[in-house]
Amino acid sequence: MVATTQQNTTTLTPMATQTMSMSPAFFLKLNSCYKNTEEALEEFIDNCYDAGPSEIHFRTDLIKDSKKAGTYIVADDGCGMSEIELRSAFDMGNNVLARVGGSIGAFHVGMKSAMFKVGLCLQVYTVDHSGNGTYAIVDYDHMVNTNSCAIRYRSFNPIDRNFFNQYVPSGSKHGTVFVFTKLINARAQAAHERKRFSNRFGTTYRHRLADPSQPEMHFKSKKKSTQITAIDSIGWDLYPKCQKTTGKVPVTFRYSNVDYDWHWRCVFVSADDAKLYYNSTTGVPDPRAGNRSGVYYIREDREMLPADWDQLYGKMYTRYSHLNGLFFEVFVSNDLDQFLGLKMTKNGINFADDPAREKFRQHVMDTLLDQIKDAKKINGKDKNNVAPPPPSADIQKENEHFANTVLPAVETKLNGLPPKPPGVGKGAAKGKKKGKKSNTGKKRGPNRKWNYELETVDTISDSYMLDPVIKNQDTISIRLNSRNELVKEFNTTANSDLREALRGIFCSKACGVMEAQRGEEWEVDVVDKFRRTETANNNVFVKHNKSA
Repeated sequence: MVATTQQNTTTLTPMATQTMSMSPAFFLKLNSCYKNTEEALEEFIDNCYDAGPSEIHFRTDLIKDSKKAGTYIVADDGCGMSEIELRSAFDMGNNVLARVGGSIGAFHVGMKSAMFKVGLCLQVYTVDHSGNGTYAIVDYDHMVNTNSCAIRYRSFNPIDRNFFNQYVPSGSKHGTVFVFTKLINARAQAAHERKRFSNRFGTTYRHRLADPSQPEMHFKSKKKSTQITAIDSIGWDLYPKCQKTTGKVPVTFRYSNVDYDWHWRCVFVSADDAKLYYNSTTGVPDPRAGNRSGVYYIREDREMLPADWDQLYGKMYTRYSHLNGLFFEVFVSNDLDQFLGLKMTKNGINFADDPAREKFRQHVMDTLLDQIKDAKKINGKDKNNVAPPPPSADIQKENEHFANTVLPAVETKLNGLPPKPPGVGKGAAKGKKKGKKSNTGKKRGPNRKWNYELETVDTISDSYMLDPVIKNQDTISIRLNSRNELVKEFNTTANSDLREALRGIFCSKACGVMEAQRGEEWEVDVVDKFRRTETANNNVFVKHNKSA
């Protein structure tokens, strides 16, 4: 596979060249807005959906004599592109294809900005309904060698046609095949790749995949083909006996005398309900995990923001336990883009700093408020949700000493701490030598990177022992979950020596969590699963020791 495409680009007839008015370095920087490979690949899958296919294929091919992927392929049997349309697709912010209702595309920049997040070489094979085939290649190494953003094109030759026929779904006479090589972040083992991408795409496109009228999506490898199925993020089908709305609820938003329709639905899983569905061995997601509850924004049946409270409330909103188990899905069409502050990646929104967006945010808040109030009432009556008493004054003093003395003394030796906080550079270092105060009011030492806090809170999901957060830009707060059994013991019965040892363990765990949170999404998921399992088992042992 890889050898074929290399031959295809080096030994055949010269190709026409389209040059973009930007440097190769700038072109490469465009990928920085994407968090990971999966997010970037979704731009191409969006394009596939907009082409009106019957099937979409995602394929990985391993490097010969290696277990590591060397090629990713995204292919559809949709309408394909003419040469003019393909050239337009590489023009920044331009597309000769007008956006229509139901289209996922928004800014006409996704393919250009996302491709180098996947691999440093993209090849496109496309055939339109008239049967005309066009081949294009964008190679970063070629850009650097020629010092130009050169995109090379040619009409299909027999080798191009054969390659297209091999990979287009359903033996179609038209469609598009995207081939990525020189991969940026490929994983080892085909099974790992299949799970990685199937989980991600099954979540993002779950509403399209669950709709029989929408195209099927398949994960392909040389030895196996697997249909990608919808993954139920909010538990609509996973938790059937829980409180929920009767299907999608229609709502109309009026702005400047124009009506805009949208829909929502809701699932609430109480603490008692959760016992029906979840334990550490079922494999069913914990329905009351704090990082799963929230508002999921679905645009054109594609998830663009998962498990969010911040945007709804218009501010940073801590994962309060009284909202655990509450899930919303807000369904919007591309007609509402002006009210969303949609990010270029289509994986985030921003209601801030715009009157129209703020009005829509408040409208959504008012619409969902009754369900939020009901969840608060039910959770407030849950005996498991009653916050334990705070630690004693003596323990709080010990925590302050640990945060202000012990952690600063060892921070240069700790692994996993974030880089120095914003604003701590050469200028800040001079200020610190003079005893300059941080915005927390505490003086910094000459070599100080961070301020620290160790505190016990009752706002963390029961699934976690602790949760590190960055406060005021320069303070790491290691928040201990007051509902966790080990933390309860720490705050009540443990002696001072044991508490000091536990503080070191808590800090070590917090560093590991912060390290994972700066990694790829799959790394965060693995660590999250570990934290949940560890916390559950920890509670078992503490309770057992109490009863023994």
